[in-house]
Amino acid sequence: MGMKNDTPALEAITALGWETLESYRAKSKAVQMYKVLNDLAPISLVNLFMRKSDITDHELRGSSTSLQMPLPRTEIMKKSFSYDGAKLWNSLPVDLRDSDSLEIFKNGIGAHNF
Repeated sequence: MGMKNDTPALEAITALGWETLESYRAKSKAVQMYKVLNDLAPISLVNLFMRKSDITDHELRGSSTSLQMPLPRTEIMKKSFSYDGAKLWNSLPVDLRDSDSLEIFKNGIGAHNF
C-alpha cells in the first residue's frame, strides 16, 4: 500500500476499506436490537424495552417501531444496553426497522453508515 509506519490508524483503515471498530459495534448492537424486538432474543432482554405504541394512542410516523427511551439519571446509564440500544434503534430509518426478516435487516444495516 505504500504507507509509512507513522500513518494514522483511521487513515490506514479507510485506505484498506476496513470497517472501524465503532461501526462494527453499532451494527452488531443494531442486529441484537432487531432480535430483541422480534422475539429472537432471551425474554430478559425483551423485557428491557417498551415500544412507544404500547404507551400512547397517538399514531405517529414510525411509532409502531420506535422505542420509549428510559430516563438516564447517571452517565453510566447512558452507556447501558437499555438506553443506548433504544437510542440506536430509534435513529435507524423506519423502513430498515420494518424489515421482514433478520437477513433483510442485516443486508440493510450493512449499507447503513454509522
